[in-house]
Amino acid sequence: MSRIEGEYVVRFDRQLRLQHFVLMVSFVVLALTGLPQSFPEGPSMRWWSGLFGGGENLRWVHHWAARAFYLTYFYHLFYLGYAWLARGRSPWVILPTVKDVKDSFQSLLYILGLAEEPVYEHMQYGQKIDYWFTMLIIPVIAVSGITIGNEYLLGILPGWAIAMALVTHRGTTILAIGFVVVVHFYYGHLAPKSFPFNSVIFTGKMTRDKYKQWFYLEYLRLVKQAEKAGKDK
Repeated sequence: MSRIEGEYVVRFDRQLRLQHFVLMVSFVVLALTGLPQSFPEGPSMRWWSGLFGGGENLRWVHHWAARAFYLTYFYHLFYLGYAWLARGRSPWVILPTVKDVKDSFQSLLYILGLAEEPVYEHMQYGQKIDYWFTMLIIPVIAVSGITIGNEYLLGILPGWAIAMALVTHRGTTILAIGFVVVVHFYYGHLAPKSFPFNSVIFTGKMTRDKYKQWFYLEYLRLVKQAEKAGKDK
């Protein structure tokens, strides 16, 4: 099935768009309900906690948002495996390559006006950094969060382990929020090629001109596949 549909190229299917939506909403809820618990003595945090009716309600919402977030994360892993084994979609397109390293140096030279901008395949190196940062930090947040949120574990673990889990959970969460706000949001919507808003994660499609600009190598491959499919018919 060709991913080129008229003047558009399909980049994300409905499954990926839904996964991103659930992760986005649950992440925002987790941030809004987690920060007041991390800094309960702050005046603004006490006010915010009061909007939820107190600490118990805040924790309840936080825990259910965490369940939605982590279930979607594991479902994404299952989706990748299913897409590879059942549909033949290669998972290698999301893995770092030597080309990504070369592209990062060429991008620096491009910014300095010393080289042409790199041409990309399915993902740019910055998008891979964005993706893998998220995929690797979520398990750390999950394990530390489960540790400090489970009464049974709190009863059997030594104090130093609980303290380490608390510091880890708070630190990695703040790091993740900062990364999403500064890097992910900028790269997705505020960078020159994306500004003022990149709708592809919501519509699943990009115009052919935009796709050629962002992922030139993959675009050429998709055009050749579409032409070959047309000839075969």
